[in-house]
Amino acid sequence: MQKCKQVLTFVIMKAYSNTAIKILEATKLLFEENAYHAVSTKKIAQKAQVNEVTIFRLFQSKEKLFEAMLAHFFLRPSFDRIATLRELNTLKEYLHALAYILHEFFTSNISLIKIELREGNRIYNKRNLSNFSKVATMLSTQFQRFKQIPKEQADIEAFCFMTGLHGMFLNLYVFRSINDEMTFDDCLAFFISKYE
Repeated sequence: MQKCKQVLTFVIMKAYSNTAIKILEATKLLFEENAYHAVSTKKIAQKAQVNEVTIFRLFQSKEKLFEAMLAHFFLRPSFDRIATLRELNTLKEYLHALAYILHEFFTSNISLIKIELREGNRIYNKRNLSNFSKVATMLSTQFQRFKQIPKEQADIEAFCFMTGLHGMFLNLYVFRSINDEMTFDDCLAFFISKYE
């Protein structure tokens, strides 16, 4: 498990100027508190203490700024960490580490995920969703490696694992439609046991 913890601390970040970081941080704070349509570039500029023109010069539009904020704080760190998991030695270690990275991503972004659910697909465009396709592809490769199964079967197992995990997150943290007493650790232990 020590190797797993070391792998999980690896993060690569895109370099931004201090001004861009201030804008990204202000954007994150405002979107965590408000719906997408309720946050204007003017409010972001005021919060970041910059001129609104600076936002457009650095990010071109509100939509691109939102995507940059997601990528900077949430998507890229999470997905870069997932790419390092190939160093793990067992399928069980891999599935646990992957699940915990996605769990951390989901729970730390719950307010943004709820905005996405309210707003529909306007916020989470195909470019962001393609990150999850990449994760499924990486997972499929690991199923092939550890279980010695054909690619088609590994693709199915990866798809089922990812959708099962996504459903687990939605039920535990958003809808609470099944049981309030369930914990992520209990659900995950049972879920991963099906893949051994």
